Amino acid sequence: DSLVKIDLYRNFSKVITISDSTENDSYFLWTIPTSLTLASDYLVRIEGLTTTVYDYSNDGFKITNTPYIQVTSPNGGETWTMGTDQTITWQDNLTEDVKIELFRGSNLALTINDSTASNGSYSWNIPDSLTAGANYKVMITSIPVNAETDESDTTFSIVVAP
Repeated sequence: DSLVKIDLYRNFSKVITISDSTENDSYFLWTIPTSLTLASDYLVRIEGLTTTVYDYSNDGFKITNTPYIQVTSPNGGETWTMGTDQTITWQDNLTEDVKIELFRGSNLALTINDSTASNGSYSWNIPDSLTAGANYKVMITSIPVNAETDESDTTFSIVVAP
C-alpha cells in the first residue's frame, strides 16, 4: 500500500488514531499528546488503506513524562563548513535551559553556548578557528542540575570553506 493508517493501542484496545492516512515511507513524526495516560503497554498498529493488511509493534513501549533530551541535528554524517550558520536541533520535554558543547573525539573542543533556552533549536556560526575533522559530536545538557544529556549518535565533519 502506498498509504497507511496509524493507530495507538493500549493492551490491544484502540486509544487514538495517530494518522488516518499517511505515506507508507517508513517514517512518521508524531507529537505525543500530553493527555495520554502514562503507561508502559502501548502498541502502534499500522494498516494498509488498500489491502487492510496490518501489523502491531513487536513489543509494548512506555509513554512517560521522564525528562529527556535527544539531539536531532547534527546527529551523524553531516558535513558543516566553518564560517557558515548551521542549526543545532533537539527534542526534549524540559523547562530549564540547556548547555550546548562541541566535542572532538572525547575532548571538549568548544562550549557553543553555556546557557540557552531549551526551545529545540540553536543557530550557530561555526568559527574558523576550529580544526577541520570528521570526529565531532554535539552534546546538549540540562542546566543547572546536569541531570539530562544527549549527544550526536555518530560523528559529523567540520571542514574549511572552499
